[in-house]
This record gives sequence, C-alpha cells and structure tokens, in this order.
Amino acid sequence: MTMQFCFGGETCYAQIVGQVVFCQKLHGDPHAKYEIGIKFAAVREWEKRILESVVQVLRDDSETRHHSFLAIRISEDILAREAENLFPKTLTAHYEEPSGGHKRGKKLTPHPSWIMALRHHIEPTWNAILNCRLIQEASAGTLSLPQMRAWLLQLYPFIETFPKWIALNIPKTQDAMSRNFLIDNVRVEKRHAERWVHMAEAFGIKRYDLHTVKPLAEVDALTHWLWSINTQGSLAEAVAATNYAIEGVTKDIAIATIKGFPHYEGVDGIHLDQKAYWWMKAHAKYDDLHPQQALEIMKRYATTTDLQDKVTFVTHRSLEYMLLAFETCYTQFQDQTSALVAHKL
Repeated sequence: MTMQFCFGGETCYAQIVGQVVFCQKLHGDPHAKYEIGIKFAAVREWEKRILESVVQVLRDDSETRHHSFLAIRISEDILAREAENLFPKTLTAHYEEPSGGHKRGKKLTPHPSWIMALRHHIEPTWNAILNCRLIQEASAGTLSLPQMRAWLLQLYPFIETFPKWIALNIPKTQDAMSRNFLIDNVRVEKRHAERWVHMAEAFGIKRYDLHTVKPLAEVDALTHWLWSINTQGSLAEAVAATNYAIEGVTKDIAIATIKGFPHYEGVDGIHLDQKAYWWMKAHAKYDDLHPQQALEIMKRYATTTDLQDKVTFVTHRSLEYMLLAFETCYTQFQDQTSALVAHKL
C-alpha cells in the first residue's frame, strides 16, 4: 500500500510505501477493532524523524488529536502489486541469478540500419567515458582518495533516483513485453542505491553525507537531464537515454573500475568487504541484458524517421552528460598534494 501522511492542515506531505504483515482482531473489543502491522519500505532518515515527531505530538497533546493534526490516506500500490505478480514468474530466470548464460524473454530481433547508425554515432563518446581520467585511474587503483570519495558521494543522488525514472515510463507502454521489462527493472534497481551506500561507506564516506550532499552543477545536470527526458520524452526516447545509454556504458565502467578496488585495501583505514563489491559486481555481470531489452523497445516504438533521430540524439546526450559529470568530479576534487594510491605487487 501507499500511505500519504498530511500534517498540520495539509501543509506538509510525506508519502511512504509499505506492506501489511499482519492484521489481527483486538480481543475483548465489542466494536471489532483490528490491530494492523505495516512494514515500511525504504523510509529515509528525514521521513522517519518527521513521523516520530508527529507521533510524539499526538501522544502528548490531546488538543492536537481533537483537531486532526495528522491525516492518513491509504491506497493500493499498483506498481508494487504488478511487480509482486511478476516476481514468481521471473525469479528463476532472472539475470542476477546464475543462469548458465541463458537470457530469458523473446529472442532479440535483427538491428535495423538506424540502430547501427546510432551505435556508430555514440561510439566516440562511449569510449571517451571509458577512457576518461577518472575511470582509467580508478581502474588502475591510482585515483586519489579525495577524487574517489567525491565521485561516490556526488553520484549518489543520481543512483538513488534511477529506478524512479524507469517507473515513469511504465504507463507509456502498450505491450506486455515492454511493461514487464520496466517493472522488473524497477524491482532490480531499487536495491542498487543501498548497495552504492555500502560501497561508499567502505571508502570512508558517512551515510549522512550521502543523504545530504549538494551535487556540483555539472553533476546535477545529469540528474536533471534524466528527469526531463523520462518525464517529457516518448517511451522510445526515455528508454534509449536511460536503459540503453546509461545502463549500457555502466556495465563497461563496472568491469573496468572493479579491477582497481584491491589497490585501495588498507589505505587510510579502508576495508573493502563483500558488500563493498556488490554494486560493481552486479552491474558488471548482468547489465548486458538491460541495454539489449531497451533496444527491443526502441525498435518497437521508434517507428518514424523523426522519432529515430530523436532517439539517437537523446542517447548521445545522456552519454555527454555522464562524461561531463565524471570529468567534473575528477578536476574539481583533484588534490595535487595527495599521494596517489600505490599499486600493490
């Protein structure tokens, strides 16, 4: 269910998703009242503090209770229900699970000429991301700790918001294949923000700093671009900019970057446990399928030359913004006095 909390005469709102875990009748109550237990999902720290303070006010002030200081509106979370129904059908063949190389779903269709032209067009920028100083030095384990930590910190708002962009496109779908892919992708991506937190904490970044970071303008531009294209763009454009461009190049970034992690072990008290590797390992393993499924949606919905041109443009623009974000993280936090992490023999 989705619960919307309205405080102080509907001047403040908080919307939280939860699941009913028990419902039991109160014994000895002549009016058949029930006690309901709800487990909330992904409640952020500031939301928790607000709810706790409201509950305390209601406990302490009978006048507040009389004037309905808090109103709660409850509705079924349709997206969560659809994901739940989809889950049993896809779990055993999911690409995050061992599958012996099998890729579930329909066979991939041949690429039309405009897709081949798109790939040729974006290739220089794609390679520029992989060859930029931040990724190359992180992969070699020579990126300074201030730059590594800045990268993990600055990109967190982008990572945390990523599944929300995908969810925006579910109502745009007109076929089961596209809809199921997006729903399944949302379910997968919702876990990745927490995995990014584990990785950042292993590098010495506090969780509070992640939740309160103010990204640089060039980094924030990437987030705003994805908000814009997923809100206003067609399904083909949004999927191209998000699932094909960003998720596609992320796989190559993860494969390269994870090679540098062992060089940071023991530096400045850093200890990279299994959780620290989760995000990079997951994206290095399965993100080859997400872009392929995105391509199938792009081919299905980009049916005119005009729309195909738009899809090519937004795909390239996403990569341009990502390159800008990486270059900014590198140069803005470059510390010439910091010793680079030494290679371990």
